[in-house]
Amino acid sequence: MPSHAYEHCSRLVALEEVGLHYCEWGDSGPDVLIIHGIMGTGVRWDLFARSLMDDFHVIAPDLRGHGQSARAASYRIEDYARDMEQLIECLELRHPIIVGHSLGGAIAMKLVGSGKIPCSRLVIVDMGAELTMERAEGRRNSWRDAQREWDGYDELLEHIATNALPRPDIEDPAEFIFNHFDWTSGGKLRERLDPGIFDFERWDLWEDVRRIQAPTLLLRGEHSEALLAERAARMVDEMADIRLVEMPDTIHSLQVEDPANFNRIAGAFLRGQPDLAPS
Repeated sequence: MPSHAYEHCSRLVALEEVGLHYCEWGDSGPDVLIIHGIMGTGVRWDLFARSLMDDFHVIAPDLRGHGQSARAASYRIEDYARDMEQLIECLELRHPIIVGHSLGGAIAMKLVGSGKIPCSRLVIVDMGAELTMERAEGRRNSWRDAQREWDGYDELLEHIATNALPRPDIEDPAEFIFNHFDWTSGGKLRERLDPGIFDFERWDLWEDVRRIQAPTLLLRGEHSEALLAERAARMVDEMADIRLVEMPDTIHSLQVEDPANFNRIAGAFLRGQPDLAPS
């Protein structure tokens, strides 16, 4: 059982192709939709969502094939974006603010660039408009080769400690295991992931980002390999209303690596405040 209670509601919704699980914080104010990255879950955004919940209504789903959401036959950017479009419609989110990290950032670009969803503000976290085939294959192979099952809690705790996940100063390891792993019929702990999620294809979203009119914040990790500096600069050149902020001493999961700076910068942007400089 969980070791402590989060401040969110856990809900399910049936879409055309899949059932999605989502977490919800707050019940008033502008709607915020948070889209996690590959191998992530909505609940891992709890710290950021709690920093917003007094002023916003926050929704963070588990993408298809992730967490407590259903598995699916296809995991293209277009599939994820269609799920998010339907989720917005089902929950009647009005002109939502959209925050997307990594794969979630690509989904957000596709979603907002389609013009089907009126977005009031957009935050893209460490992801560019293009994923090359070389990087896609490299990431896919490393994820596929990684261990996916463990004999018990002790072995799993050792694994996540070695990989610096979760952050023990801001995340409870027991909660992390409860939300990200389940038991197999053979008595092993496994990640709550469909292996099919690793069969993604490269993407080129330049046409999509050129159509985005919403004020956009692009957050980049100083040492990011997912969003190279030259690609971030090109996005600044090609998008209508965008501000680039680089977070020092970070790599990719900025909301976990430096949550204080991330929450302050992203929160200020969502509230329309001018100071977005890292502290």
